[in-house]
Parts: sequence; C-alpha cells; structure tokens
Amino acid sequence: MLAALWLPAAGALDLAAARAAALDALLWGFVGGHILAVFARTGPAFIAARSPGTTVIAIAGGLWHVGIAAAVFGALPGWSAALAGVLLLVTSMQLYGRGIARGPIQPGARLTRTALRLAFGWLVVALALLSLRAVELTFDVFTPIDTGAARHAFTLGFVLPVIYAYGSRLVPTLTGGPPPHLRSVAAIVVLANLGVSIRVLADGLVADPMAAASAVLLSGIAAGAALLIFVALTVRTLRRGGLPIA
Repeated sequence: MLAALWLPAAGALDLAAARAAALDALLWGFVGGHILAVFARTGPAFIAARSPGTTVIAIAGGLWHVGIAAAVFGALPGWSAALAGVLLLVTSMQLYGRGIARGPIQPGARLTRTALRLAFGWLVVALALLSLRAVELTFDVFTPIDTGAARHAFTLGFVLPVIYAYGSRLVPTLTGGPPPHLRSVAAIVVLANLGVSIRVLADGLVADPMAAASAVLLSGIAAGAALLIFVALTVRTLRRGGLPIA
C-alpha cells in the first residue's frame, strides 16, 4: 500500500521540476518498496526462508518508507533508516544463514536463493554508500564516495537481478511452460553481477576518462548479455506454455 503511494508522489515531484527527487521516489519508494514487500511475503515459500512475521515486516517497511521519504526531501540521513530496515528484514528471514532452508529445496530454488543473496548484498552496498555520503555532507569530512556507484548498485545489482530471479521461476509456473535451463539462469546471475561489479568499481575508483569509458562498455556488455538471455528464456517459456509469441 505504502509503496503504491510513491507513484503519484513521483509524478507530483516531476511536475514541480524536482526531477532528481522524482526519480528517487519512483525507484527507491515505488520499485524498491514493492520488491521488499513481495520478498517479505513470498520468501518463505519461494526459497524456504524463515517467515519474518507481521511485526518485523511492519517495522522494516516503516523504516524503509520513512527513510526514503526523508532522503527524497533532502534529509540524507534517511538512507541510514532505510538501510536499518533492510538489515532487519534479511536478518529476521535469515537470508544469509546456513540453515535458511526449512525443508527440501530444489536446485532451481537454490540458485534463486543465491541470486537473491547477491541482490540484497548490492542493496546493502548501495544504501551504505549513500549513508556514508550523508556523513560526509553532514560532518564536512571527506569520503571517496560516488553516488553514481550507489545508484548503479541499486538498479543493476538489486532491481534487475530480483526480476531475473523471480521471473525465471514464476513465468514457467504461471504459463505452464518448461522451466529454464539452470545453466542459463546461472549465466544470467554471473553476467548480471559481473556487470554491476565493474560499473560500481569504475564509478568509485577509476579516475581516468578512457579507463572509465572502457569499464562502462564492459559493464554494459555483461549486463546486456544477462538481459538478452533472460528475454530469450522468457520467450521460449511463453511459446511452449500455451501463450504463443509470434
């Protein structure tokens, strides 16, 4: 419910010519809020994770939305509140725990779990970078933090891989098509994380313009390849599952 409210908020901010705030509201509030809500509700069934409980979901969601709202309207320490909400959620669900599986888990679910672990790791990196940036601006200390790296960690490292992880499992279930080859899904996970790793490191560490341009190109090739494989797998599943694609 709260995540849905960010869409009209983003539209209002855009009309007010606050384009950066509108983009943050759309990506972090609307898209990110929906992803966290879906994961909190479906994670226990999807990857056999521990159920976080309604209290934890309410607190984590509150921290996320309050933090994003504060950050969107200029209170940069809000990123730290959003980070606290994410850490509370993944800790309560034991996403990184050895005993995460509460029952038998199939190879596809095991690969999905790995993809989600990596994706939430990038989300934590993104929020940590933005939180450090807030410390720099608040206390007038220097930190070599690039906000572009944080935003690429969020979009390329978190949003897209979560779509890949859920899509590769849900599309066959909903359409009755064949499940994707696990090697292809593994290739998507590897390429997506390779692409975001190169981009984030380039944003934060590479000063030479030529080297940075080369890194961006390599990152784009890896991320683009992951996207193309995912699209090809999705089309294959749809065509064989009763939803023909011309």
